[in-house]
Amino acid sequence: MFSLTLLTLVCYVLGNRHILDTPCMTDFVAVNLNSPRIIVNEIKYCYDKIPDFRTSVHGHNIKSDCYINEYLIGVNKSTNTVNRCGEWLEVVGPSQNPVMCMIAGSVDVTINGANPQIYTRIIGVRNSIFSQITIASGTSLPLSQVTVAESDFDLRINPSLYVLSKNDTHAIIQFTDHNRPPEKIEIIDGELNEEIKINSDDTFTIQLFSHSINIYLISFDSEKTEFKGIDLNTITRYATDDRFVSYNLRSCKYLADTQMFIEGKNYTNILPMFRWKMYYIADNDNVTSFPLTESIIQFDTPSDPISTCFLYSTPLRLNQDFKELRMDFRCSDLHSYKFIGANLYYTDRISSVDMKTANLISSDLPTKYYFDKDGETIHMKIGFDASSYQYSNFIKITHSVPIGTTLSLKKSYLIRSKANDNQTECDHTTFDCQFTECTITTTSSASPWQENCQPTCGTCRVGYVCSDQGFCLKEQNFNQRSGCLNLIISMFVLALLLVL
Repeated sequence: MFSLTLLTLVCYVLGNRHILDTPCMTDFVAVNLNSPRIIVNEIKYCYDKIPDFRTSVHGHNIKSDCYINEYLIGVNKSTNTVNRCGEWLEVVGPSQNPVMCMIAGSVDVTINGANPQIYTRIIGVRNSIFSQITIASGTSLPLSQVTVAESDFDLRINPSLYVLSKNDTHAIIQFTDHNRPPEKIEIIDGELNEEIKINSDDTFTIQLFSHSINIYLISFDSEKTEFKGIDLNTITRYATDDRFVSYNLRSCKYLADTQMFIEGKNYTNILPMFRWKMYYIADNDNVTSFPLTESIIQFDTPSDPISTCFLYSTPLRLNQDFKELRMDFRCSDLHSYKFIGANLYYTDRISSVDMKTANLISSDLPTKYYFDKDGETIHMKIGFDASSYQYSNFIKITHSVPIGTTLSLKKSYLIRSKANDNQTECDHTTFDCQFTECTITTTSSASPWQENCQPTCGTCRVGYVCSDQGFCLKEQNFNQRSGCLNLIISMFVLALLLVL
C-alpha cells in the first residue's frame, strides 16, 4: 500500500530536494470507460455522500477521477483494512506521458473476450485521460497496458473535513483532498486521547461532544494534519491550514514485456494482455497463429519466402522503447537459409493479423545474423530506428528457405533503450500490504515482495522495529555493558579531548 519506499521518509539533504524512487507496477490495464466496446455495469463512488461532490472534491472538479476494481479498494493490513479513496496514482502508458488521477471509487465492467484475471488490474479512466496515456492520434482500442505508481501529488490545496450526518450519540465524518490516504484519526480533548480507525467506506464514526474539538488526520507514516474547532453537531465542511508533505518522486516509465518467447517456459499463468503473440505468414498472406500458452514454437515452412511475426496487444513506440530484438532459432536447412528483411507495423487488430490493414512504420530494419557451430542455430539481432516516434506493435521477419524446411524458435527477447533500462519492474502485488503491519526496509527471502518493490505499510512506534516479515517487534538492546562501565569510558574520552 501507498508504495513510497523508505527513501521517501527523508527528502531534504543539506537544503537540496532530491528526486526519490517509488515502486513502478508495470502490469496494470487502463480501460477507456467512454468506449462503446466497454460495458460499465456499476460505479461505486467514494464521495457521493458529500453534497455536490463532483464540484467540491478536487479530483472530480478537474476531471482527473479514476476507478479501480472493488477488490483493490481496500488495503489489507494486519491491524486494519484501509480505504484507497482519494489516493492519487501516476499512470504511464505508451505515450510515456505521466498522468495523475485520483481514485474516486470502484468500477465493475465487462470486456468481451477478456481473461477474468484482468479485472483485478484495471484502472478505469475517462476518454480524455485515456487519450493522454495511449496514442495522441487516437486508437479504437479500449484497453492499454500501463505502469502505475502510488503518488502523493501536491494538490496545492489543503484537505477538507465534512460532517456528513449525526444521530443522538455519534457523527459520521469524511476527509477529502488529502494527498496521502489516511489510516486513522486522533482526538485529543483534555485527558481524552483516542485513536479511531477508518471505516470500510472511507468514513469515520465519532462520538458526539457538546463542544468543539480538534481532530488529527493521520497518514500511514504517522504524519498528522490538524483540524481545529470541529463542531460535530453541525452538518458542514471544515478546512485545515496544513497538509501532508509532498515528496519529489521520480516518474515511472511504461514498460512492455521484453521476454517474447523462451522455449519450454510455462506461459499458462501470464495474462494474454502482456504476452507477445506469435505467427507465421506464407507468401500468399495466409496467417497461422500459435496458442499463447504454447511452449514449443516449431513448424514446417509452407512457402518460400516465409515470415515469422510477433504482435503485442498494446501499440507503443517500439523504436524508442527498445534498442534491438534478439532471436535464436533452428533451421533444418542452414545452408539454404537467406535473410530477406525485417519490418515494423502498426495494427489495432490484436486478436488476429491482417497485412491488408497493417500500416508500415519502419522497413528494412538493420539486421545482423550468424550461424552457430552446432550446424542448426541462427543468432539474429534486429535494430530499431531511434529517430522514429511512431507507434507500432507488429514485427515481421521474412526468410527464404526451401518449402518443407523446419523452423523452431529457441528464444526471442527485446533489449531496452538506455532511457528505459534503469527502472525496477514491480507487479500488482506491490499494490497491497498483504496483511503486514509496517514497511519492510530490508531485503529478505521472507518478504512477499522483490527487492525495491516493498510497499509502504506504516511505521512502528518508538521502541519497535519492522521485521523481515513486516510486523512490529520490540527492539532488542544489544548493549550489555554496565552503566558504570559506560560512565568510565565517557569520562576517559572527555579527558582525552581536553588534553588534545
